[in-house]
Amino acid sequence: MADCAAMFVDAASYGLNLWAERKKAVCAPVDGAAQVDPIGRRRSLLLLEIVPPLFSVATLLVVTALVSKEALGTLFPDAFGGGDPEEEDPDALIMLLFSVANLVLDFINVFFFARAGYLFGFMGNGPLSSSRENSLSIPLIDSGGSGEEDITRENELGDGVTSSSIRTKGNLNMCSAYTHLFADTLRSSAVILAALLVLFYNVDGAQADAVAALAVSLIIILSLVPLFKGLFNTSRELLNLSHHEDEILS
Repeated sequence: MADCAAMFVDAASYGLNLWAERKKAVCAPVDGAAQVDPIGRRRSLLLLEIVPPLFSVATLLVVTALVSKEALGTLFPDAFGGGDPEEEDPDALIMLLFSVANLVLDFINVFFFARAGYLFGFMGNGPLSSSRENSLSIPLIDSGGSGEEDITRENELGDGVTSSSIRTKGNLNMCSAYTHLFADTLRSSAVILAALLVLFYNVDGAQADAVAALAVSLIIILSLVPLFKGLFNTSRELLNLSHHEDEILS
C-alpha cells in the first residue's frame, strides 16, 4: 500500500513539474520582442520554480514518514503499535518481479534525464528550462527617472544574488522530479535486495522489507538537501526582486 501511495505521489509531482515547465515557456520573453512588465514576468518564473518543488518536497516527506512509521511498526510492534500477527508475509517472488520492472522504468527515465542534460537535476550540462529565460533583462528606472539600466544575467539583483544564479546551476522543477525518480529507484533496489534475501536466505520478508524501507528513507531525506538549498536561493532572489520593485516605485 505504501508503494502504491509513493507511486501516486510521484506521478502527481511529475505532472505538476511538467505543467510548471510549460507555463515557464509561455512566460519567458520572446527574442526581439518588446518587454512588457519584465519584473512581473520574472516573479512569475521564480514562483513557478518554487511552488511545484515545494509541493514535491512536502509530499515526498509525508510518504517517507508514513513508510518509515510502517517499517518501525513492523520491527518494533510494541513501541510503534504495528506488526499485525495475522498479516501474511509479502510474496517475495511478486516483490522481486514488480520491483525489477519498476527499476527498468526508472533507468529509462534516468536515460531521458541524461539525454536532456539533467542527469542529476541540478548539475546537467544540457539546455536549461528556457534559454530565453536566461537572457531575461529587467529594465530599471533610476530614482531620477532619467533612463534605464538593463540588469542582465551577470548583474546583481541584490545581496549578491544574480538573476541567473539559479538557472546556471539547474532547474528546480527538474531537480524535484529527479529527486522523486532517485527515491523510487532506491525503493525498487531495496525491495529487490529484500526479496533476494527472502528467496535465498529464508529471511523474514516483512522485516527485510522494513529494514530496507528505513535505510531508503534516510537516504531520501539526505538527497533533499540540494533541493532545499535551491529553494532557499530562489526564495532569496524572489525577495530581492520584490525589494527592488519597491525601490523603483518609491
